[in-house]
Amino acid sequence: TQKSESKSESESKSESKTLSGSWLSSEQGASLTLDEYGYRIDFFGVDASKPMTGNYSIENNLIVFTSDSNECDGIEGTYRITFYKKDISLICKDDKCSSRRNVLEADWEWLEL
Repeated sequence: TQKSESKSESESKSESKTLSGSWLSSEQGASLTLDEYGYRIDFFGVDASKPMTGNYSIENNLIVFTSDSNECDGIEGTYRITFYKKDISLICKDDKCSSRRNVLEADWEWLEL
């Protein structure tokens, strides 16, 4: 039974994926960058807020953001992610951090860098 336990453990690890790239939400006036280091939300304009940063994990069609900055420090937020070619749409499932939820729940257009 020990072999079957280690197999199922490695299978569950392989389900978790990383996503890498940058997206723009003109609706929110922000960009979202995801890479192997975590996530970063940058805001545009003269009254732009400080960037929001943290870690994320993806499993199936859910992405979980954990902030390490601002008032959302340590708070997890879960979103359903939908892909449209390279663009993504995030719909909040559970996020107690309203400032992150207000920005992330949007359609995001892929940025070619």
